[in-house]
Amino acid sequence: MENLYSPIELNERCEIYRLHADGISRRRVAAYLDRSPSTISRELKRNTLGEKSDDKPATADRMARARKRRCSKIERLSQLKTYTLDRLAMELTLEQISGRLTP
Repeated sequence: MENLYSPIELNERCEIYRLHADGISRRRVAAYLDRSPSTISRELKRNTLGEKSDDKPATADRMARARKRRCSKIERLSQLKTYTLDRLAMELTLEQISGRLTP
């Protein structure tokens, strides 16, 4: 195995989910793909919505990319954005708005 990190690509995700669905252990999947068993375990834990999803590898890929996107909290949380914009329209300062938010 290489010590360099390389992100899991969609074709690898397809293999991971196919092998996992066939009942192959995570360690054997890791050996087959030349990855760490913890990487395979993390992939299956983080990027699985449940058994209902038919398109698991593509869904997992979208979820992984969404986590990687770097945007502000206000852009990710629509309720926070709406709340902030409403308060700005009422001519409150950002300090006043943030002081009224509960952690």
